[in-house]
Amino acid sequence: MRAHEPVWYEDGEYMKVLSKDIYANSGFVYKFTKGVESDPFHIYIDKPAMHKALGRVRGKKVLCVGSGNGDECAYIKSVGAVSVTGIDLSKEMVKQARSRHPGINFYVMSADNMKFPPKSFDILYSDLVLHYIDDLGKVFRDAFRVLKPGGRFIFSTTHPIYDMLERRHSNRGKHAEGLFGYIRDDKRYRIIGDYFTRRVIGGKWFNKYDVRFYYKPISGIIMPALRAGFLLNDIIEPKALASLKKVNPGRYKKLSRVPQALILNLQRP
Repeated sequence: MRAHEPVWYEDGEYMKVLSKDIYANSGFVYKFTKGVESDPFHIYIDKPAMHKALGRVRGKKVLCVGSGNGDECAYIKSVGAVSVTGIDLSKEMVKQARSRHPGINFYVMSADNMKFPPKSFDILYSDLVLHYIDDLGKVFRDAFRVLKPGGRFIFSTTHPIYDMLERRHSNRGKHAEGLFGYIRDDKRYRIIGDYFTRRVIGGKWFNKYDVRFYYKPISGIIMPALRAGFLLNDIIEPKALASLKKVNPGRYKKLSRVPQALILNLQRP
């Protein structure tokens, strides 16, 4: 099976996961970890905003859903969580997480079929994971089940506004455009980009690996959470930290006007 083909995992009738095979590739996992450590998006946008949304965790039991290399679990433990657990679909990611952070428990587990008793955790934390999943309803229902009453589910995903752009590249990738809107010529319209249509998107990472995501409009992300019983505490559309301007002025300018991340702070009543 090619890495970008859809595959089913465990209770597949509920949860269709893209790019599972690519995260089983040890070479990709190594490059992915190195990329996350140096990528301005993670350093100056996603992680600072997620850590702020997480808030105080002292004395809390936290589950990281899609824990990757375990670094976010280690951060959460360092700021006072009494217990941190990580789960991930990828055996390679779990292997790396266990090696990097031996004091934390990591398990190979599906986000829609978590093997924990009801009301086990105070906080669920998921950083840039849910865009790999087609049907979010089962994920939110299982998250609701394992959370204690009053518990929170904080997660980030790529922003639909960013993903809906029609991208064009030229001059061997040196010139890039991301467009959305329409052009009217007399009575004819040319539409650029597509906000409403759910679809599979993605491309090559590190010029080698095919990685795919499920695109959904904002309603396709929020409504399954509300139907599962969650309350919506906050919607966060983070801008880049000002310090990115010195590191990469062009990217700072773009990400100060075009959102790349969407963060939701949900709560179980």
